[in-house]
Formats: sequence, structure tokens, C-alpha cells
Amino acid sequence: SFLSANKYWAKIEKAVRETKDVIIVYEDEIINPVFHANSGGRTENAEDVWIGDGVPYLKSVVSHGEEISPQYENTVRFTIDEFKNKLKGEFSDIEFSEEDILNQIEILEYTESDRVKSLRVANIEVKGTEFRRIFSLKSTNFKIQTGEDGTLQITTLGYGHGVGMSQYGANYLAKSGGTYEEILKYYYKGVEITNIQDFQ
Repeated sequence: SFLSANKYWAKIEKAVRETKDVIIVYEDEIINPVFHANSGGRTENAEDVWIGDGVPYLKSVVSHGEEISPQYENTVRFTIDEFKNKLKGEFSDIEFSEEDILNQIEILEYTESDRVKSLRVANIEVKGTEFRRIFSLKSTNFKIQTGEDGTLQITTLGYGHGVGMSQYGANYLAKSGGTYEEILKYYYKGVEITNIQDFQ
């Protein structure tokens, strides 16, 4: 409605005014403050999502209040043929050996935040991030099972890459009385909040 739009616009204007010229730095460098919608309960280490050595301020933390999101848990369903064909479209050398597809899926490694880091499907090893892309999943925090209707069900927790600040988690902390500085320092470890005029 018009009234609620005005209320939120005023809130946004106030937040922008109060944080004008404020920057976040780590060891005298401006950070890359990545964020996502919902962590599913714990954020992710950057190095478990993106190639590289990791980023000191982008480390896994517990993130409360996520379960109130309508995107906290999501289930998608595929027929066995749909599942196989999506993988065949990505991996021409994949070979399924038997009828029971679940026997051909094995989680090889989890990240610190219990997301799937890698899995084996038939004779192919797949990164969790790649599997997420192939099946358009909301996150890499997933489990796979068969449904009563014979479909393959993939249930995810959270929404997004999981690195940095969770929007639902930040909102929960704000409603619990956390200031923006406390929230930023919670999600971005070891950072300092400073004014751009003071930044060299």
C-alpha cells in the first residue's frame, strides 16, 4: 500500500543518511561486502564457494532467525529421466550403471557449514556449486531422496551462495537490538567501520 511504501522509504532514507561516507575496511583495504538472502542457519567460507585461498573476513558464522524466511526450505522434484538427462547434457561421459539412482549418488565432502562441497553421481565427481547450477537449486545445502511418486526430490536449506552477510540473519539481529556496526562486524570478521574522509 501507499502508506507502507512511504514508511519503508522513510526508513531507507534514514539508513542512507546515517551511513553516508561510512566504509568497511579490513587491514586498510576496502572489503567486498558480499551478501545473500538466507544462509540456512550458517554462512559459508568464501573459499568453499569461489576459487582462491579464502578471504579472512568472509568466514562461516552461525546465523540465527533464518527459518522465518519463506525461502528457508525448498523442494524440487525431477523424474529419474529428467535428472539423468540434465547431467548427460553437462557430462557426455557419464554412465549410469543401474536402475536405483540413489545408489549412484554419494556425498564426498561437506563444507564447514554443512553444504555439499562435492558429490559423486555415477562415475562423475561434481562440485556442489556446479550441481546447484545444473539443477537451479536455491543453495548447496541440500539432501536428495526419492519421493513416493518415484521422482527424485532435492530439498535445500537457505537461498544464495551463503557467503558474507545473510539478509534474514541481519534483519533478525537488527530486530534483536543490534546496531548496523555490530551486525556488519558479526558477519564480516575482523573488519573496521570508518569514514571515507579518514581513509587513506
